[in-house]
Amino acid sequence: MTHVPIHPFPYDPFQARAIEIIDRDCSLFVAAPTGSGKTVLADYVIERTLERHQRVIYTAPIKALSNQKFRDFTARHGEQVGILTGDVTINPTAPLVIMTTEIYRNTLLEDPERVSAYHWIIFDEIHYLDDPERGTVWEEAILFSPPHIQLLCLSATIPNVEELAQWIRAVHQRPVEVIEETKRPVPLTVLFQCQNRIFTDLNDLKREGYRNVEQWPRVRHHQGHPHRWAVHANRIDRLVRELQDRERLPCILFTFGRRRAEELAWEIAGESLVSPEERAVLRTMFETLCAQFHLTHDRSLEPLRHLIDRGVGYHHAGMMPLVKEVVERCFTSRLMKLIVTTETFALGINMPARSVVLDALQKRSDSGFELLRRRDVLQMAGRAGRRGMDEAGFV
Repeated sequence: MTHVPIHPFPYDPFQARAIEIIDRDCSLFVAAPTGSGKTVLADYVIERTLERHQRVIYTAPIKALSNQKFRDFTARHGEQVGILTGDVTINPTAPLVIMTTEIYRNTLLEDPERVSAYHWIIFDEIHYLDDPERGTVWEEAILFSPPHIQLLCLSATIPNVEELAQWIRAVHQRPVEVIEETKRPVPLTVLFQCQNRIFTDLNDLKREGYRNVEQWPRVRHHQGHPHRWAVHANRIDRLVRELQDRERLPCILFTFGRRRAEELAWEIAGESLVSPEERAVLRTMFETLCAQFHLTHDRSLEPLRHLIDRGVGYHHAGMMPLVKEVVERCFTSRLMKLIVTTETFALGINMPARSVVLDALQKRSDSGFELLRRRDVLQMAGRAGRRGMDEAGFV
């Protein structure tokens, strides 16, 4: 069967293979890098299911992603779309319902008959199965899904794909096909900032001057040269200016604290990243969205309004959902040049940029500071490089 792509690109080989499996009504586990096009498969399942007058559930790990998917799918399918997140309930009996994974799990436990009418369930970000805090939610969601329902499991690149698929096969006693893709359609270039200089290769960092940073204070004291080993802290505003000069904006800057996100936004906004013409259009869009969401007279938005005028915004879990949506829409308009955000922004929200910056490679945990997991770094880095717009992404 020949399929006309519902997206503006020809299907990649792994997408074409996946569609053949979906057309056989077979459950499927797809692991691929962030930004490689897994969402195309979810869209295909939804289009196909609705055309057959069947029902489909789409689950997402966070409310922000659920809300974005609701907007996207409603634009395409209108009243056939509903949403259940705990905060929002709209058209809950629709043929296509978007839920957070927790809501789906709770529905299975409290009202299993409600789910029995659905033909497909899409698990986005299913690699959360191995998350120590929330993994049990995904595990129970799979365990209690009706045996007749087909599963489309979408995952970032992880090492144990076949093991997870085998577990699903054992739970549901039916085939689950596996497709793994390692290639990104837009390659990434990784850069390093050290003492306000940009390096393309770690080997370029002289061992005696950079790699043994933890020894610098001791060496300086021992040799009696108080300035020889002086360290210049990286300045994020200088990095952003360099990205702007090299035409590598828009940029997503990931950090690991709400207060830190706002502080960095102000540090960057010392100079405007937008032209006067862009500022006028961006301000109009911001005010229009604020009016749409009844936020026009909210004085707490004044600091954010000041940042927006400079092409900068921030986004974190401490903000009101409607304010976060305003910021998301401003960034997707491509008028906002930089957004400072916490790591939840990496979870599937369709906010690709030309560049991604990681403020640190470690974050605070219950046991102190720990290095970021490889998967989390790849997920954030995967937001760099916009397919069809950029030849490369920069991290």
